[in-house]
Amino acid sequence: MNFNHIYAIAKKQIKLDLRFKYGYFFDALIVPLRWFVMFAIIYGGFFSEGADTLGMVERENFIQFLLLGSLAYSYFASGFSLFHSKFVQEKYWKTIQGILIAPFNKMDFILGMGLSELLRHVIITPFFLIILYALSPASLNSILLIIITILLMYFGVLGISLLQGVVYLINEDVLPLFSYLFWTWGIFSCFYYPIEALPAVFNPLVELNPIYHGLVIVREVWIYGTVSNFLYHLEFVLSFAIIAPLVSIFIFNKVITKYGITGY
Repeated sequence: MNFNHIYAIAKKQIKLDLRFKYGYFFDALIVPLRWFVMFAIIYGGFFSEGADTLGMVERENFIQFLLLGSLAYSYFASGFSLFHSKFVQEKYWKTIQGILIAPFNKMDFILGMGLSELLRHVIITPFFLIILYALSPASLNSILLIIITILLMYFGVLGISLLQGVVYLINEDVLPLFSYLFWTWGIFSCFYYPIEALPAVFNPLVELNPIYHGLVIVREVWIYGTVSNFLYHLEFVLSFAIIAPLVSIFIFNKVITKYGITGY
């Protein structure tokens, strides 16, 4: 890991992204809020009809539940699309070969690109945390644990994003499959509803999803102040954050070496 390389990659990408400042930050705000508003209306109607609870979602905490899910979703969505969107630009500008042969390892590349994308969240993250704190204050340790957990999930998602990026470079025809992956993964992550809202037949898929386990940590530590089976949930999140980037780098190097870039 070379911090100078990471900084240089992040700096370059931030300069490119900030050519259109308003759209850059506006998108980061709108993506999580649009789903928050829709589900807040649904839950508001659900509880106004006399319902008391749906899993861990209750009349008193559904706003916090949705805000935490929306915050995690914003990192998930931006991380998932990161490498595809950047490779689209570099391929169009015919500069992608320069990135591939640059003298830095791919882990530095993931960290640098991921760091540059975090700039989108410097507004939305404090905004959500301030609202959450106003609704139900949490300790500083709880807030730090939530931020660390979200960043671990984000880093793991970057690994999957790199795989999407390499697919784009070698065969654009199969890229739509990742759209199905994104939505399927999102459905079984339970960003905006508890696991109890899904048919029981899908529960095993949810339980295998590291994003779901990260959300359990994030929500329980804020709403309850503690996490049941914390180490169990953390094991999924940590394993995902470590394994996904390493596997993606291995596949990226093998695939690019064997097939190269098409449509360049």
